[in-house]
Amino acid sequence: MKHAREVRQLWAVAKWYFEEAKKLKIKHIEYIRQCTATDIAKYYEAGVPTGKFEKEVSLLGAHLSSAAIRLCTINERFVKDGIGEIIKDYMLEFRKHKRDLIKKGLWNRDYFEAEFRKNIAMYLPHMLRDNVAHRERGEQPKYRDIWHTRQDVIESVKVIEIFKVMKSTLQKFEKELINKKFIS
Repeated sequence: MKHAREVRQLWAVAKWYFEEAKKLKIKHIEYIRQCTATDIAKYYEAGVPTGKFEKEVSLLGAHLSSAAIRLCTINERFVKDGIGEIIKDYMLEFRKHKRDLIKKGLWNRDYFEAEFRKNIAMYLPHMLRDNVAHRERGEQPKYRDIWHTRQDVIESVKVIEIFKVMKSTLQKFEKELINKKFIS
């Protein structure tokens, strides 16, 4: 595979970020079970958080997003090298079916929200990546509903659920990387 070294590096970094998030999850488990991404984002309303607790729970979210970015890049390399994909990019999926969705009157926020929630395990890494990158700013207005819906869904999910999905996604990637002889 053309990108083997890069994939191994990305995998090592994704695992590191996830392990750092795991330490913070364990430390703040009672809060993490109850809070959503919106609860954490509120710490930034008055500036950068200065309290130790606020910084740590904010870092947990940042670490999960950083791991997601690396997983998405591994997925892109697999697709580029003809190996196949491990997870789906929701934007590519929506665009692939855009004409049919418009014909059926489904190109709207209700449809996008239902799809995000139904497929959160498959789409979450890309949702987190795009949330960090603010990809919607460069997109055409006709796609903005997708981005805003993505944001609404992420903000409504409990952080513990985001953590669980990312944990199972990393396990899925690890299995694929072992099967394809990238790691042992």
